Amino acid sequence: MIDPGWLVVLALASYRLTRIPARDSITDRVRDALANWANDRPTSLGRAALDTLVGCTYCVGWWISGATLATYLLATGQWDDAPVLVHGIEWAAVAGAQALLSAVDDTLVDTSALARAETTVLEAPPSAQTSPTPLEPAELGSAEEPIVLPPPGPEAHLTISYSRRFASEDDPAPYAGTEPGASST
Repeated sequence: MIDPGWLVVLALASYRLTRIPARDSITDRVRDALANWANDRPTSLGRAALDTLVGCTYCVGWWISGATLATYLLATGQWDDAPVLVHGIEWAAVAGAQALLSAVDDTLVDTSALARAETTVLEAPPSAQTSPTPLEPAELGSAEEPIVLPPPGPEAHLTISYSRRFASEDDPAPYAGTEPGASST
């Protein structure tokens, strides 16, 4: 059985070796050519499987982890020291750690991309910032028909909330939800 320290080293090596075919920009051309080749015959299961294998860090990571472990066991002469079942468990441990590292890396990359993304929120023009004019129930339409609003123009970013609560004469807030900060029921 392999020392736990070496399992960690093998997991780190497998993680890095997996990134090369699956994610690194150095192999973009190969992945693109493979995807085009697979798309030439969309009914070919073999081509689709190979394209998926190379583009998926978890799929290709399993096989790279196995190859990394086998290389280590053969190079150090430890192949015959344990039954094949034990080596299978070691393979699962190395592949699992590699998958965990890939998942953490993917999460960090997604989070940093969101942090770097620029978000632009445009102010509504002054004329649109006044209190909304209450609509009569007849203008809102019936409860069965949907209300279609035109998309806002490029000059404003608006959040629209709508309530189908119709007012009675006794209601102190006849159009709840139409003013900013108001809640609709």
